[in-house]
Amino acid sequence: MPEVYKYKFSVIMSVYNTEQWIEEAVESLIKQDIGFEENVQLIFVNDGSTDGGEAICLEYAKRYPDNIIYVCQENQGLSAARNTGLAYREGKYINFFDPDDILTHNVLREVWNFFESHYDQINSVAIPLEYFEAKKGLHPRYGLLGNTNRVIDLNDEPAHAVLSSASSFYKSEVFETLSFDITMFGSEDVKFNAEQYEQCPRFGYVCERGTKYLYRIRHSADSIVSQLSYRPESFRTVRYLFECLCDGKKQIEPYKQEIIIYELRSRLANIRPQYFDKPGEFDEIIDAYREYLRMVDIEHLTSSPFIETNAQRYVFASYILEKEPTGLTSDGRIYFDNETSPTDIRGDVFIKNVEFTKAGLKLDVLSHNFNIPNMNLIIKGQRSGDLEPLSEQVVEGTRYDVSYGIFSICPTTHQQYLIPYSELDEYKFYVRDRKQHKDFLLTHIVIHQYSPFVLNSKYLKIWQGKYAVRMYRNVIKVSKEPNRQWLNNLIICTLILRRNHKVALLRLLNKQRKKYLLFSDRPVVAKDNGEALFAYINKNHPEMARRAYFVLDKSSADIKRMRALGKVVKKGSLRHKYLYLNAQLVVSSHLHPLFLEPFDRKDMFMYRDLLRSKLIWLQHGVNMNDVAFSTNKFNELPFRTIVSSEHEVKEFSRPPYFYPSDQLLPTGLARFDRLYDDTKKIITVMPTWRSYLSGAILSTGANDRLEGFERTYYYQTYRKLLSDKALLQVLKNQGYMLQFILHPGVSAYRDAFKDLGNECVQIIDAQNVDYTKVFAETALLVTDYSSVFFDFAYLYKPTLFYQFDQNDFFSGHYNKSETYDQAKMGPGPVIKDHKSIIKEISKYVNDGCKLEPKYRKRIDKLFLHHDQHNSERIYRHLRTIVGTLEDY
Repeated sequence: MPEVYKYKFSVIMSVYNTEQWIEEAVESLIKQDIGFEENVQLIFVNDGSTDGGEAICLEYAKRYPDNIIYVCQENQGLSAARNTGLAYREGKYINFFDPDDILTHNVLREVWNFFESHYDQINSVAIPLEYFEAKKGLHPRYGLLGNTNRVIDLNDEPAHAVLSSASSFYKSEVFETLSFDITMFGSEDVKFNAEQYEQCPRFGYVCERGTKYLYRIRHSADSIVSQLSYRPESFRTVRYLFECLCDGKKQIEPYKQEIIIYELRSRLANIRPQYFDKPGEFDEIIDAYREYLRMVDIEHLTSSPFIETNAQRYVFASYILEKEPTGLTSDGRIYFDNETSPTDIRGDVFIKNVEFTKAGLKLDVLSHNFNIPNMNLIIKGQRSGDLEPLSEQVVEGTRYDVSYGIFSICPTTHQQYLIPYSELDEYKFYVRDRKQHKDFLLTHIVIHQYSPFVLNSKYLKIWQGKYAVRMYRNVIKVSKEPNRQWLNNLIICTLILRRNHKVALLRLLNKQRKKYLLFSDRPVVAKDNGEALFAYINKNHPEMARRAYFVLDKSSADIKRMRALGKVVKKGSLRHKYLYLNAQLVVSSHLHPLFLEPFDRKDMFMYRDLLRSKLIWLQHGVNMNDVAFSTNKFNELPFRTIVSSEHEVKEFSRPPYFYPSDQLLPTGLARFDRLYDDTKKIITVMPTWRSYLSGAILSTGANDRLEGFERTYYYQTYRKLLSDKALLQVLKNQGYMLQFILHPGVSAYRDAFKDLGNECVQIIDAQNVDYTKVFAETALLVTDYSSVFFDFAYLYKPTLFYQFDQNDFFSGHYNKSETYDQAKMGPGPVIKDHKSIIKEISKYVNDGCKLEPKYRKRIDKLFLHHDQHNSERIYRHLRTIVGTLEDY
């Protein structure tokens, strides 16, 4: 290559179906303050795009003919496209800029200045890579590198290798001997950077003055990176990468060891046997990973910043040593073969529930023994000695088990303790090694975010009569002193104000005696069990209604209607905050804290010690799936949960839910009381949502949208159903109307469905639905996995279950229940294909939508109560709970 270059930089952009982002990327390059036309060569390589990207590239090449080159080739992959672009380079330094990313305006100038100042020391310069769009924040690897410009030597800092070619800049001569490996599916950047570090283990890091590579994480799931977690080629490629890194050596450089750890961290978390079609390939891959992991010194496992959890550390150590742990070292770390090679695993303890009772402070504690014999958790009083647990059980299959990908490490031990107020003592948590007769003090206690002690202040005390309880720095202290809760609140408020949290002044709204009851459904929409119970109480029990409020967002169209039923408070208002701080009960059909809390999530910790309300979960419907991951007792801490069927009692009583039997209230759903029959010639199609097709839950209760929804199997299937000519003809002949009701979790995509409406099909947004009216007027319900069929079955009407995506749904949304089988217990047939669902709907329509006798028998077995007294039963339980709280 020449010593005098035509340009300072050659930027190679591989283009493949990124039409919607190219302009933004190129404009960020054109706006570089180093001067685009005179100093930057842009090389477009169209790698067989099928969208409109080519026209955009050609337009830019026309505008800047002197410094933009356009090359087109058949699709060969990212590495081949980059190699093609390298043949046209005329710049001193080379970068591979992705067409969906952005450079901050000063990147090239800052990189140029640093390169020129350190030219003889380095072959490459990296800049910080920061996420934007669907994910935000600095990439974790770059967080290790510091915040000042410097030269990094991998001999001294082996964990600091930068593995992205997009956020790196290289001397042009590097590519005289190196190129990108076209055989790899992912990790080609890792291999290339590792190879160029062999030539020069030092590189520059330029991060000052806002220099950043902005890396787009797409809302859709169609980028190459998003495929790496499940494509078998990804796991094969890493095996090949390790082979290249080791190159037959018995010892490899420390930075390569760190690369092995880093790459295996995600692969071991994501690998599954079902990803491989070739028999035995999964085991071959795992054995190969083990072989290369044995080339990592165990010291790296104890110090590598890429091993962040005990589960990761355990799996990596057991992989190398192929042994179970045998004990604890003198400082409480786990060792596998001998005390000279311990791994830095110290068990965490999770205090999941803190409850003030008459007798004492009740704690639900979760811990793990990592399969070490003779080891368990204890709580020990400084004066009173060991505290015996009220109960203790080992529970398998919970979300709290220690696992890593498919590697199940150890189950969860659940202990319940009662710390008596009468014992004036200090209590600490220990791990007891009964074999060594040693107790190891635990220094990491994780407190639930809803704990009254989550504020973590040494000044925070909570009084129960004449006894004060404090928890600070993993020590629980019980003392006897005059009740000065009001003064303590003032002190805490002052301390928080010193941290510039002025919102803490609302703590002064707290009252010692709590009295309010807050009811809710979704923030923007009522019309569920919360409304039904609220209306019943206001109509029949004025003594409770005087203290009851229904919570709705100020934008809700239901506010006026609900005010006719009782008192309404606007979510997040000052009034709501006052009521929430002084509530006895929060009664809701939903558990999500965004639906319930009046304060911003970041501020809630400032009020937890003041809250005494109990959460009563009315449920949104009758549960028929395994939802232990999201709705177990220790997730959102419901005090009581409403159930309606025998299978629900069995499901929630399973150990992974952690529900005591007395916390399940077998009353039936409040909204069942409002059901009535006014059947018309209406078919209702009402599918549920899919968590993997919806974005984050918003404060309104709706879900954000993701790009590419119209390409999903879910959307295409319902589009085909709603536009089926044979179905539409049957509806027209028999005088039926079909209404398709969008689930709130899918309402962000309402525009995708609106063109499917016609004279026989009506598309309805969930916010505009009176569900009771829908159930009354519908003659036939078509759903998939939604629990709305229970309401429909309550009226002895027929349902069809169109479950065309069972594998996706039960692997990506819910798990199948052990206590409910839709095919055997459901009030209608399960249908899996388009042809059959059209046939079944047509059959029912032509037969007047009659319920078959066998499904009537099933309905008779579904419910604990089949009457219209569900709200009264719930009210009686609420009255008892309120009375108990007031007595206490």
